Formats: sequence, C-alpha cells, structure tokens
Amino acid sequence: PLPYYNNRSAWMTSVIWKKILIDLNQNLEKDNKQICLIVDNAPCHNTDEKFSNITIEFLPPNTTALIQPLDQGIIHSFKMEYRQILIKKQICALEKGLSIVEFLKSLTILDGINYANRAWNLVKQQTISNCFKKVNFVLKMVQI
Repeated sequence: PLPYYNNRSAWMTSVIWKKILIDLNQNLEKDNKQICLIVDNAPCHNTDEKFSNITIEFLPPNTTALIQPLDQGIIHSFKMEYRQILIKKQICALEKGLSIVEFLKSLTILDGINYANRAWNLVKQQTISNCFKKVNFVLKMVQI
C-alpha cells in the first residue's frame, strides 16, 4: 500500500523525508496535481529542495498541541480504528486456538502496514474536517 522505510530509532530522518518528497512529487507530476503539505518544524522536515508540484508550509514552533489538526482528534481516531482491527484479528486467532503470544509473534511489518492503511481509510472525512475547523484552518477548493 505504501513505500516502507526503516530506521533504527524509528524516527523520520531528513534522508527518508527527501525520498518521500521526491517520489510524491513524481507521482503528482504524472497526475498533473499540485499539493500543499503542512508540516511541523521538526529538523528532519528541513529541505533546500524545490518541488514542482509540492508546496511545503511550516507550522510555527512549539504549537503542536494547539494548532495541528492531527493532534485535535485525527490521531486519536486513527489509533482507535487500528486497535479495533487488531482486537478483531486477536479474537479470530484465539478462536483458531492460537495464544495471544503466538498471534503477536506471527505479526509482520506488512501486517502492521496493512492494518494502518485500513485504519486510515476508516477515519471519517467529517472527523478530519472537524479537526481542521477546530484549529481555524480554512480550506478552499482552488482550480489550478
């Protein structure tokens, strides 16, 4: 469902971020689309690169809990959906006679990615919209 990058610390790095932006920009060029990414000011997000189809806007420092839509309920909703998926999988495993430990050991990174993809698709559009409104983001449809 998406490219996977690993890092020992499990944190985003500037190298990974740059790869993601390059790949995303290439896909956007193919589709003739433009986007604006609104990102926090984490050091890994700094890039001198210019992209033809991506505009990057940085949020002010130290405002995560106040103005980032993800922190206003989107992450919570995603985690709840993910937990529901995982619990359902655990129940199925138990019904098949597997122990919780056996089930957990059987999980792969691909399983986690697929569960995350499914969970994200279950986050309601209204939840996302409400979280943007809560932090006074005004979204406009612009014809490019």
